[in-house]
Amino acid sequence: IGDGHTNLFFPFNSLFTKELKRIPLYVKVKNGNIMECAASLDAIIPESARILSINGHSAEEILTSMLPYVSGERVHFKLSRLDMMFTALFQLLYSNEEYLIRYIEEGDKKVKDVVFPALVWEDIVRRCSSRGSKDKKEQVSVNHPYSYRLDHDKSVAIMDFRECVDPNGMKQFADSLFRTLHREGIGNLIIDVRNNGGGTTLVGDVLLRYIATEPFVQTEKFLFK
Repeated sequence: IGDGHTNLFFPFNSLFTKELKRIPLYVKVKNGNIMECAASLDAIIPESARILSINGHSAEEILTSMLPYVSGERVHFKLSRLDMMFTALFQLLYSNEEYLIRYIEEGDKKVKDVVFPALVWEDIVRRCSSRGSKDKKEQVSVNHPYSYRLDHDKSVAIMDFRECVDPNGMKQFADSLFRTLHREGIGNLIIDVRNNGGGTTLVGDVLLRYIATEPFVQTEKFLFK
């Protein structure tokens, strides 16, 4: 109905059984109908590589076909919802026995192709990771709602804040983040919320307590009709 706070939750457990074969690729959906690799089979496609097409379907075609299945007032908000729903909707709309993926690596102009077979969940967990992972056992958590990276040259930390969920998890994350900032002597923090689909304001409260220099209130009261 076009309302961002009206939603049907997808029955993931009903569709994604242990026996179901699916694409061994995780993507990040970004504004502008862009799909980037978050993790792939045996880390063949590097993280942040741009996915141009899958089995001949362009990224724009794939994302556009998914938009009617998520609710929201604006396209960029619906794309943020797709970031969480992509795997499920792709399985429903584009499942196949194998996937020809065309991609281009960050900073490169050469278009590359790779063919992945459809795999069951156990194999995907074992073999899907980021090429940049130092430990092969370390799997990319594509659904993690927040992460950060450091740029020591510019004395800045960039926090990727994708979803307002899990206040306790945010407390642990923020503790680690700000301890690191103090230890490394980094005085600037950029919080990137461009792909944030919303959630609970409690998570924002937790984060703001580490930044605010005076007492604050996000919301004083709600009126429901």
